[in-house]
Amino acid sequence: MNYKTGLISFLFICILLSCPLPAESQTPYWATQGGSMQRTGLAETSGPIIGCIKWRFDTAPEPEWPDTIYAPAGITSSVTIGGDGTVYFSCEDGYLYALYPDTQPEGTPDGQLKWKHRFHGVAKNTWHWPMNEGQGDTVYAAAGDYNGSLHYFGDPNGGQWVEDATFGHALSFDGINDCVRIDGFKGIGGSTPRHISFNVKQSGGGPVLFWGSEQDPSGRWAIYLLGNDIQVRCYGQVTATGQIAPEEWTRIEVVLPPMGFRASDTLIYVNGNLIPINAINDLWIDSDLESDVYIGYDPLTGAYFQGLIADMEIEELEPVSGIAGGATIGPDGTIYAGWGSALYAINPDGSQQWQYDTDGFLAGCAAVSDAGRVFFGSADGNIYAVNSDGSHAWDFNVPGPVGGSVILSPSLGMDGSVYAGGLYNAILYALDPNDGSIRWECDLTGDDEPDSKSFTVAPVVASDGTIYAVLTGDTRLYAINPTDGSINWATDLSHKPELLGYWKLNNWKIRDDYPECDDTSFTSSDAGPYKWLTSLTTYNSRWRSDTPLGGGLMYGSGQVDSFVWPANTTAWTVTAWFRIREYYSYSSTIGNVLGWELKDDPSKEWAVYFDVSPASLEMRTLGFLGTFSCPSFSHTQLKNPYSSGTNHFVDPTWHHIAVMIAADREDGTSYGVVYVDGQLYSEGTASSLPPIYNEDKDAKLIVHGFVNNEASAITLDDTRLYRAVLNQEQIREIMHAEIGPTWPDPEPGTGQPDEDRYFWSEPAIGPDGTIYAELGDSYLRAIRPDGTIKWIKWISEEPGHTITVTPNNRIYAASADGRLILLDADGKFFTRLDTKWLTRNIAPDGTPRADGQSELLFPTIAPDGSIYVSDIYNRLWAVPDDTCEQQEPKMFCWPPLIDSNRDCLVNLIDMAPIAKWWMACTDPDDYRCFCEDRPYCPEDSPWTYIEGLDRDIFPYVSGDLNRDHFVNLEDLAIIIDNWLFGHWLYTGQK
Repeated sequence: MNYKTGLISFLFICILLSCPLPAESQTPYWATQGGSMQRTGLAETSGPIIGCIKWRFDTAPEPEWPDTIYAPAGITSSVTIGGDGTVYFSCEDGYLYALYPDTQPEGTPDGQLKWKHRFHGVAKNTWHWPMNEGQGDTVYAAAGDYNGSLHYFGDPNGGQWVEDATFGHALSFDGINDCVRIDGFKGIGGSTPRHISFNVKQSGGGPVLFWGSEQDPSGRWAIYLLGNDIQVRCYGQVTATGQIAPEEWTRIEVVLPPMGFRASDTLIYVNGNLIPINAINDLWIDSDLESDVYIGYDPLTGAYFQGLIADMEIEELEPVSGIAGGATIGPDGTIYAGWGSALYAINPDGSQQWQYDTDGFLAGCAAVSDAGRVFFGSADGNIYAVNSDGSHAWDFNVPGPVGGSVILSPSLGMDGSVYAGGLYNAILYALDPNDGSIRWECDLTGDDEPDSKSFTVAPVVASDGTIYAVLTGDTRLYAINPTDGSINWATDLSHKPELLGYWKLNNWKIRDDYPECDDTSFTSSDAGPYKWLTSLTTYNSRWRSDTPLGGGLMYGSGQVDSFVWPANTTAWTVTAWFRIREYYSYSSTIGNVLGWELKDDPSKEWAVYFDVSPASLEMRTLGFLGTFSCPSFSHTQLKNPYSSGTNHFVDPTWHHIAVMIAADREDGTSYGVVYVDGQLYSEGTASSLPPIYNEDKDAKLIVHGFVNNEASAITLDDTRLYRAVLNQEQIREIMHAEIGPTWPDPEPGTGQPDEDRYFWSEPAIGPDGTIYAELGDSYLRAIRPDGTIKWIKWISEEPGHTITVTPNNRIYAASADGRLILLDADGKFFTRLDTKWLTRNIAPDGTPRADGQSELLFPTIAPDGSIYVSDIYNRLWAVPDDTCEQQEPKMFCWPPLIDSNRDCLVNLIDMAPIAKWWMACTDPDDYRCFCEDRPYCPEDSPWTYIEGLDRDIFPYVSGDLNRDHFVNLEDLAIIIDNWLFGHWLYTGQK
């Protein structure tokens, strides 16, 4: 069997560094967000099928979630890849990072930091004293309106003005009593970011600059120069030191940057070069506005400076929100990135060329033409064009309130046109790259208000020049003619095969002791189209840990008090993992899987439930929901025709069920189908079943309900309610992949998006021209080049997927729930990597947490086929294009009962638990195994129940796949059956 040609699973993502490329290459491989200036998201290399983590790079220590507040250090934009393979990305902490793609230099681990460049920020206020007067007792301010007065420079042995070839003149300080007092200027208060620069030629050193309190060390701040050490002092202590080399003149810069005011965040530049510092402590840089600023004197210690000082400048930097625009690499290797309200040009070695300031923050990625001209938007409402040397070329103001607020990434057309739009209108502009004039404009406002729709992500340009655009407040994908801006077509993407409810029932992850729960232990708010449980009843509520998908509800009942049943519903499907519970009464006890009733008419009800005697799945209507005492109910039993008269479900085995109803048929009947474990179980018609509601009315929906205050006979997990009838293939997608089914050729819808919903990710274009887009509702759509919808698929709980497509039509979607998902061109699920499982799962106090934090963005495929994925939680993931020593492929992530090592493969490794416990229970001297005269332990069975576990809560050992309390050949058969099933799914061969 050709099983080794399988697929990836658990893609643990983020930014990967790939194999070394020729160092002399300047042409970037992945130049910007979306890969190219057309933002297509189409890679040049195929990505991995087998996924594992090669390495992870943390931009900051793991946050102590959820109680500790930490400075933002997430990666909210795409990585870029230079011509030599170096991986670049900007970060919320105000740095541009460069990582080695492979072992360069020799012995350097993959993912090792090459360098990081701190963005200085934009100056809000500047005070500048050139200090080149050459005479007199005043140092005049060139900026800032505060002059300085010379003190004691007139003494016979005192300092004086000296001539200098570089600066014209400078001040010579004697180290005894000379100083300059900036009269009336109290410095910069608090921990405001600041930038200090000056030129110095020292002879004895001492305090160069001081401000704050003359009495209280906790309220002053100073810079000292002592020998070859430069020191930053606060709170009366040295907080950071750096070594400098003595020269004729030395240019010193000290930066306390935005978003980082601790001593460890201090930057010291000597002659433009960043030097290493030793942060002696991590006190906050702070100062009071009490004393005038001094140059050459510290009134707290009485120390004076000895040497020459020239050209002193103090800048108060503009505080920013931590918004970091993504990096873009130009054709000459220069990296352009936005931070705060400025665009920065950074050399490949980390040094800065220039910065271009605007009056608004920069959220998008710049676009760079082949000629090196840089185009970017600002929240001040302008689109800017800047030459490669940082000089202004032109700017275009987008009409609208507050100047238009351009927050998208501009795209470049095949003819060089710059495509961009603003936040406050729905007009797409095509601008001439030479002068910024309008070539054409496309107004997508339609019948809506002018400011109800807007551009928040980049337009995407196909190889034929067609422009694809999506807007906030609009459900359509637009195809625009690049010649004149006319609309070729517009397709409404709002249609979705509705997943009305999704209840994981896995609260056990939060609770390590599996206690009984109260009525507030399982609550969450409505999310998008899903209605989550709003209450949990208190009848001995208890969770299990041995379910196929991680956790399940054994007692208790979840209820949704206001569940709006959609109008015109004629079909639905309920799916769930369930199993009967041990030690319940074999009488008339039932287990409700899912039921609902209209609030204003309780007689209109439906229920899917499990009946113990005889064991069967049933659909019930009329009467009081879930109560056997009402004699007037009518129901249809759906029994297995191949096991008539047998109690098929009376065993402790987990089953996946799918119950479907198609109501309101022409003959007045309803048609029911039941699948068990992915196989047809029963089907038939029922004339007594009333139609499903056709009104938008509130209903009460119950998951895992009660019967006469008696605990349900079943344990339930992963329950879903669809407003459609699923087919067998779709049921198996849900069953094995924990992901929504693929819906081929759906009809376009007419729905409206949620209020204030944004398209935070632009569409991607596959090699065959298929456009992949998400409306912000967790559904991924594939749209043909003619505008018809090819398929639609629900892929995760959280909306906002960013998409990358490979030349062989693999689709990688990074999701806000920390998962990287791989689909094929037909929307079929391959595999998924959940990075939350790789983050910290223990809180600082040692207690378990629900899960780790991870939110993925922008999968980027490297030249060697590896994937880099950004994470807004302080880390970057690398996924290699190799098998990671896993020898067999997989189609999807199997239930952990079958896939014991959670590698998404079913192979010999998963047989290890079976072998372990098989051997243990065939050893008569093994104290862990004996029968205890239980009804489940036949006397002649060599494989007995493993003693020492609470049978109600932990009744099984890991090798007992069918949960019959024995480890034997039947468990081995489950492994073989699922291995064959996966082979069939992948190859189509039986």
